[in-house]
Amino acid sequence: MKTNNVLLSAILVAVLCSGADLFAESYGGGSGTAALPYEIWDPNQMNTIGVNPADWGKHFKLMSNIDMSGYAGTSYNIIGKSTSSPFTGTFDGNGHVISNLSYTTTEVVDYVGLFGVTNNAAILNLALEKVLFSTQTGLVGGLVGLIRTP
Repeated sequence: MKTNNVLLSAILVAVLCSGADLFAESYGGGSGTAALPYEIWDPNQMNTIGVNPADWGKHFKLMSNIDMSGYAGTSYNIIGKSTSSPFTGTFDGNGHVISNLSYTTTEVVDYVGLFGVTNNAAILNLALEKVLFSTQTGLVGGLVGLIRTP
């Protein structure tokens, strides 16, 4: 019986570790450093940035044009949602386009854009095409809702 418990524990640890690896690999490659930025290849990876505030101070690089039309209403996860939790990293568009991005709600949302709030961030080499943002009140911008500098 004790051997079975040890074996079950080992299997459980292996499953949990592999699940953690899958979550850690939510981007298309890279490690988030300046030398190896996180690679963004598709809409899902782009939308995943918004649910990972721990990554908002890291480096990202767009690797292809991204069509965000699959995200309607409030399903797009805004990157940098508040002044206390802004995007402070680097986002290199690498000459690519993010298109068909929308975020529409009748609720009050303070900061709306591809990036809600940035603080001393670098966003470069990026084009936006066909964006629509609509909220009851708040600061709204296609690229950034609120830009803060130190």
